[in-house]
Amino acid sequence: MYAASWAVLVITGFVAVQFALTSMGSGGVNISTGGPVAEWPSYRKDLGGSDYFPLEQISRDNVFHLEIPLEYHAGDFSDGSDGRQKTSFQASSIMIEGVLYFSTIYGKVVALDAELGTELWTFDPSLDRSMRRAERAIWADSNIAAGDVCQRRIFVGTLDARLISIDAKTGNPCADFIKSEQIYLSQGVDLGDYQVDEKEYGVTSLSAIIGDLVVVGSAVGDNRAATLERGIVRAFDVRSGEMRWLGNPFPRAPDDPAWATWEDNSSRSTGAANVWPPISVDAERNLIFVSSSSASPAYYGRERLGKNSYADSVVALRGRTGEAVWHSPTVHHKLWDYDVPAQPTLITVRKDKQNIPVVA
Repeated sequence: MYAASWAVLVITGFVAVQFALTSMGSGGVNISTGGPVAEWPSYRKDLGGSDYFPLEQISRDNVFHLEIPLEYHAGDFSDGSDGRQKTSFQASSIMIEGVLYFSTIYGKVVALDAELGTELWTFDPSLDRSMRRAERAIWADSNIAAGDVCQRRIFVGTLDARLISIDAKTGNPCADFIKSEQIYLSQGVDLGDYQVDEKEYGVTSLSAIIGDLVVVGSAVGDNRAATLERGIVRAFDVRSGEMRWLGNPFPRAPDDPAWATWEDNSSRSTGAANVWPPISVDAERNLIFVSSSSASPAYYGRERLGKNSYADSVVALRGRTGEAVWHSPTVHHKLWDYDVPAQPTLITVRKDKQNIPVVA
């Protein structure tokens, strides 16, 4: 007879597929169905981006026993026949307390029972269907009793630059999060007289949570001009939605150590240098780590001579204030738009009998 236990759920195409590990009789592998299920509460497992899960039940000796006991069809896609661009679909899901959350290609958030694959709720932020993607992070309020409204919240960042707070239990927007239940992130990112093109400013990676703050980066189309949207990083109160700090990738005053790396005061007239990859958190040290992209325009550097700090860098920011603690540039005065696409990964290196915390 067969024994089966929940192993892993993969989102691919427009289908969520759950794989179960099975074994045959006494000659097969005994898979325990008891005990707690390890969770995946953040993109790449944890806030430091370790991307590690032991999967102790699965080995090279039994992996060929994986079978598909159920599927979930999200249905929110286009095959091109409706006049929209043909879509593919990949989703980085998160899972906590037996519920799996993911977003469709058009930004709809889906909550599934991770064991059964049954739909618990969906939330549609009503994206323009010519735009795609939305990402989410999750946070639990320790000051609210378990099960109360918005005790656990899903924060959704949309490609049209909105940050939305929804109840993880019901999928309904949290009414205490700003009056409109969402923040319009494209407000306040203008550079001088340049007006924001909302289709060129959005969110493509999930927000980071540190304490009671949700920290959001952005994606900017960075090769349209020199004076583009500011690639700022902002932290908002997870309950009220009020902005608590703003981190700017460009030095704005001569007393900033990075000011001298921009000739002719060009940091005041340059945009982008945004943080579009996922953000990492070291809560113990009150630090967040961001990967900044190219300043604008991406392929022409005459308008921004110099080393261009803090663009094209891994930057450590103080979690409570957004203050820059240190930065490590990957390229000085970049011209080829080779952004750092990866989330900074926090690891520990053992050297000379000492444990050294490292950002990779």
